[in-house]
Amino acid sequence: MKVLVTGATGFIGSYLSEELVNKGYEVRCLVRTNSDLRWITDLDVDCIYGDLFNTQSLKRAVKGVDYIYHLAGITDAVSKIDYININYQGTKNLIDIAKDEKLKRFVLISSQAAAGPSSSLRPIRETDKPKPISAYGRSKLAAESVVKRYIDKFPITILRPSVVYGPRDNGMLILFKLVKKGLIPLLSHRDKYFNVIHVNDLVRGVILAAESENSTNETYFITDNRPYSWAEISNIALRNFGKRGIKIPIPFGILNRGVKILEFSSKVFQHPKFLSTDKMKDIEEDFWICSAKKIFNNLNFKTAIKIENGIKETLSWYRKHNWI
Repeated sequence: MKVLVTGATGFIGSYLSEELVNKGYEVRCLVRTNSDLRWITDLDVDCIYGDLFNTQSLKRAVKGVDYIYHLAGITDAVSKIDYININYQGTKNLIDIAKDEKLKRFVLISSQAAAGPSSSLRPIRETDKPKPISAYGRSKLAAESVVKRYIDKFPITILRPSVVYGPRDNGMLILFKLVKKGLIPLLSHRDKYFNVIHVNDLVRGVILAAESENSTNETYFITDNRPYSWAEISNIALRNFGKRGIKIPIPFGILNRGVKILEFSSKVFQHPKFLSTDKMKDIEEDFWICSAKKIFNNLNFKTAIKIENGIKETLSWYRKHNWI
């Protein structure tokens, strides 16, 4: 079986590509000429150089493949319109080129942000009306919508991961760096609650969903089956560091002003920053909790990596590679 992976050089994409190779798939990766290939250099994959806006490279990439795993996109942008240009329009370009291929499945890796936050500890479900609150979340929901237009061409599956962590991830690195200093940040004097999933569990679930007939034309949240708080995650990390921590309240207004300064800098130098006023909309929310019941009931999928073991492995990798 031949598969195409977009976003293969990224955190999740590199793990997915590696697991597909291990399972015996013939893996093709669409990569930009300036992509950092360090995570896939040693993998037996065929790299097609191009991008989601290069028609000829897209035609070469999709030719004759059985599965497409679409992960390419952006989580950080200089301006809000960039999210739509890449996450929505890039997806549309890819699937439009692929529409005449005889695909067994087109898999879109979306985001929990496409659905929006929960209002309490009650998890949101796939049947709830999506209410994204950021430009990033709206762009991922728009990508979902365009993919659904092609269900008469080939089977599709949409997956919405919660917060993903593990070796190679820099998304939670800032938190772990603070924790190493013995600091537990509390934004607006409150704890935050969210779902997480280890990257290896995510990849296993993604491939399971792609291969299963039960997931044809379905959308799933994919996550651990319980929420965690920033404090709980921080305390697990503290035990690994052999330290005690203190809670540091961070007024949202002060942080937001600092982010605006960073955002101004990013626009001047045309370089996206990890934090933006748009992303702060997501961070400000107290609850990002989704239900894993549908994917468990339909595919019998559940996570296998305990949070304590996953964080221990991640921190060990950070140390080994001098990230922390």
